[in-house]
Amino acid sequence: MMAEEYGQPKLLRTPWKGTLSTFAEFNSFGLALAATAPVFFGIGSVKSRWSPMSWWRSGLETLAVGLAAAALAFLIGYGLNSLV
Repeated sequence: MMAEEYGQPKLLRTPWKGTLSTFAEFNSFGLALAATAPVFFGIGSVKSRWSPMSWWRSGLETLAVGLAAAALAFLIGYGLNSLV
């Protein structure tokens, strides 16, 4: 009856599968940050070959710019999502 009247699936997920998928969704932000930050730093470090900055300073600068751009993109998406 619930499937016909309310469009619910006939087979419901177990609570454990729902819990694990929710945990994985929240954990994906940390994983994305941990994977992206070293790449930004590495690109900045390589960039120092063509600039007068030291490798670590150039790496930190590129990391900061990349993280700021990601935060700005997130905030814009969050703001646009609330308009829809």
